[in-house]
Amino acid sequence: MEWVLINMTEKLSSKSKLINKTILIVEESEALRQTIATVCSHWGANTILSGDCKEAIGITLIRKPDLIIYHPGREKRKGYYVCRVLKNLPDTKKIPILLTVSDYWAFRDPEVKIPAFDDYINKPFGAIDLIEKVEQLMGC
Repeated sequence: MEWVLINMTEKLSSKSKLINKTILIVEESEALRQTIATVCSHWGANTILSGDCKEAIGITLIRKPDLIIYHPGREKRKGYYVCRVLKNLPDTKKIPILLTVSDYWAFRDPEVKIPAFDDYINKPFGAIDLIEKVEQLMGC
C-alpha cells in the first residue's frame, strides 16, 4: 500500500510547491499519521507528528507550522475546542486547518455552528486528493 501511495506522487512531486513548508499532522492512528507524513514528506514538506490534541496546541504555539492536518478523534468536543483555541489566538489564527473526517459527522453535530477549521477531507482519501487540498489551503 505504501509503495502505491509513493508511486502515485512520484510523477508530480518534482513540481511540488510544498518544499520547505511545515505541516503538523495530528491523528490518533499511528499508521495513518505515518502514511500522511510519508505523502507530505515525499512532496517536500517537513512534518511534525502528534497523536494528542492538547499536545497539538503546544506544538503549534512553538513551531508555527504552515498548515495543520487534524483529526479531532473520538471526543468531538475536545477536537473542536482545539480548532477554536488555535483560530482565536493571534499567533495561530491564520494557520490553515484541514480536518480529516468520516461520515460527515462534523457537519451533522448540532454543537458545531461555526466551523473552526478551513476545509475538510473525507476518510478514506487518496494521496493526490490530500496534496491538492493542502496546496489549495496554503495558496500554492
